[in-house]
Amino acid sequence: QYQIPAGTTIPAGGWLLVWADNETAQNGITPGQLHTNFRLSAAGEQLALYTPDGTQADLVTFGAQTANQSQGRYPDSTAGIIAPVPTPGKRNALTPDIIAVTDVGAGVSTATFSSEPTHLYQIESTTDLATWTNWGAPLTATAATTSVDIPRGDSRRFWRATIKP
Repeated sequence: QYQIPAGTTIPAGGWLLVWADNETAQNGITPGQLHTNFRLSAAGEQLALYTPDGTQADLVTFGAQTANQSQGRYPDSTAGIIAPVPTPGKRNALTPDIIAVTDVGAGVSTATFSSEPTHLYQIESTTDLATWTNWGAPLTATAATTSVDIPRGDSRRFWRATIKP
């Protein structure tokens, strides 16, 4: 139904934001974004990608969609996932991986987690793994890892970093 314009490239490890919104008049307005001549059904359907010679390169089947939720693959899997935060124009992401927790003394530890520069992250904590509470202000990542000091003391407290819109 829609042909990606000739000359469009996606670098290794990159992405292309394609809006299936039937608004092709918006093409060329925002670099790195394309708008198709069709819309996807909120009730669910299939979406396929074909090479120029007509060979199917990929096929995605998705069910009913929910407003303000992102559905995709992470990382490069064949199973669909629901992402906690939509990340248009950036790679699909879930809760970042904790890389290290280091004791820095005086009741403080430093947690280092994987991050994507320019993404906004919120540190959260819980004691019951059901109700999470924001801890501190959101952080904007500037590198592939981000570190934050967290208080120690409650052996039943759990911590995580989540990606914010």
